[in-house]
Amino acid sequence: MSYQMQRMVLVALVVGLGQPVVAAAQTPSKAQLQSEVERLQRELDVLKAQLARSHPQTQPTTISGQKVAHTSTTQTGTVAAKKKKPQSTSALTIGGGLVTEYQYQRPDNTGGHLILDYLDLNVHGHYGKHWIYAADERFSTVNIKNHAYLHYGWFAYNFGKNYQQQQIKFGLFHEPFGNLPYGYDSFWGSLAYYAGFTDHQGAGVGYRLQDGPWQVNLAAFKNDNLGQPSTYAGGVPTDGYHSDNGGAVRLAYHWRGNARDHRAVFSVAAKGGQLQAGDRQGSRWAVTAAMDGTWGPWNLKLQTVDYAYNVPRDAGYGGMLLPRSSIIAENYGFAYHMPAKGQLYGVSLKRSFPVRWGPVHTVSLYDDYGYLHVATAGGFNVGSVANPHRVGDVQLNVAGVEFAANPVYIWADVISGRNAAMAFDGPDDGAWHTRFNLAIGAYFDGTIKN
Repeated sequence: MSYQMQRMVLVALVVGLGQPVVAAAQTPSKAQLQSEVERLQRELDVLKAQLARSHPQTQPTTISGQKVAHTSTTQTGTVAAKKKKPQSTSALTIGGGLVTEYQYQRPDNTGGHLILDYLDLNVHGHYGKHWIYAADERFSTVNIKNHAYLHYGWFAYNFGKNYQQQQIKFGLFHEPFGNLPYGYDSFWGSLAYYAGFTDHQGAGVGYRLQDGPWQVNLAAFKNDNLGQPSTYAGGVPTDGYHSDNGGAVRLAYHWRGNARDHRAVFSVAAKGGQLQAGDRQGSRWAVTAAMDGTWGPWNLKLQTVDYAYNVPRDAGYGGMLLPRSSIIAENYGFAYHMPAKGQLYGVSLKRSFPVRWGPVHTVSLYDDYGYLHVATAGGFNVGSVANPHRVGDVQLNVAGVEFAANPVYIWADVISGRNAAMAFDGPDDGAWHTRFNLAIGAYFDGTIKN
């Protein structure tokens, strides 16, 4: 059947469907009319399908092996198809936040303190399919000793399968050690954080390979602070101590269960390097095994660490001998003593509940516990060589609740510690001390695409 003939039949059928059906002998029943309409409809559907097949299909035109605009040839001629909108080659997201804290620790007759934790400004984005970058600066004249620090700042080149299989990164970024990116759930942080074994940054170059469920990270670091007197990371050697020329390696296996929300990451890692201790040069090393698992609303993080800061004998700084059982480290620019050698054990447990309390959409209960066994005989020295004051093992527990009402988040933490001045819950006197911390953070961001 020709194309014109098919159109004439189709028009006739459409017109016929709109006219009454009259029989020569008698008026048809309602059932007969319905049957006839259904038969004509089936014929109409068949003709429509034939007409569709008779039209030329849209095909790409190729010139010298390159595709050009799609065209469609019809009875009225050739019409160019609409060109696809070019994909964005770059994107920049500018964000930040304002975090305040209410802190209370007995004995305090003023009813606690309301302080500015920090003002945060950050950028991250990509250029093309290969390059990505991120940087974050935090400011506070109250909670940061030197008023500001660079939290992180790096750029990376992605390549391999789907531009995600391999990556080379440069700058100040997370050390590949322990659970990434965080090994705790509280706002205050865990004992492993203050000891420098989770959520810790280093300045250098890193490589990542993702092969199915396996992930390998290698990194070489010149230092862990870019020369900044204040840092976000905990456990950064200071006041006569300094980390230099280090490296880290991490092997991780990503497990996924049958359910989408059943997953876990198992990892082992090692890091080490030089330790500048006053006028002498020593060494440092640490090894860890960690797990971060999620089963529905439950999350469990585990980590064990064995480490040593080997302070040379007779190392001196500022006209005084440095103790060998401890080093001085800092967080946010504030210094504290920590054991030079030990074994650390950490466990974090969290349970999340979806809610509909106005803007609050999630409530999470959590607990971060850490135990640090001091490996030097007689504990670690928090005094001087001339006037030693030795303390024993360190414990820290942070229990709390988080309210998520994006972009506003609230954390209420109860911090309890024993010999935990290194986590700002002291003093180191062998007794338990407790403090309360309420943090409120409001965050913002916006994306510019090109």
